[in-house]
Amino acid sequence: MTMKHFCRRTIAAIIYIVCCSSHASALMIGKRRIICTQPVGGKADDALMGQKPVIPALTGYAGFQALLPGLGKCPIDVQIQPPWFQGAGGAGFCPPEYWALPAVGVGFGILAAAFALNSYTETNRLLIDNNGIGVVEVEDTGNGSKDNLAVIDKSGMIPFKDITDWKMTPVGLSIETSSSSKEFFFVAWDAKSVEALLQERL
Repeated sequence: MTMKHFCRRTIAAIIYIVCCSSHASALMIGKRRIICTQPVGGKADDALMGQKPVIPALTGYAGFQALLPGLGKCPIDVQIQPPWFQGAGGAGFCPPEYWALPAVGVGFGILAAAFALNSYTETNRLLIDNNGIGVVEVEDTGNGSKDNLAVIDKSGMIPFKDITDWKMTPVGLSIETSSSSKEFFFVAWDAKSVEALLQERL
């Protein structure tokens, strides 16, 4: 297995773990366990959706794909091999002086965007309460546990009474309001949980 194939498989495994792992609270709808937490100081039915950073993970994968070619094109005898590699060479990384700077710059730029997106989805969560839905700003009030998040800004909530239609798409939730405006929430949570909550509360 070449170094490039090893990196791709490792990255794919990390993305699978990140995207498929989640935190489930005791909130249930029928037989479905809703993947959410109750915000600190919130009501029992307040569902603060758990982070599922699909878009940051896919963006990070694209960044690595853009980065690897710029780091691996150089003579075999100067490549830096990982300690576990046992082969004829040609599967390592190049010293900095051989890097293709445009490709490396694009790769690092995409990775930076992935980290920024992940940071945003950590501190801005989708909240569904008994009255509405919206992205709210949260802060950690404890030791980093997912159950210690408090809502500090609910100004982005849309009342259920103003929603005329909604649709779940592969990339997020689309909502139409009575004022003919449209809101879109990019997927950063478990879509099935959001669908179940909206079907129950709308």
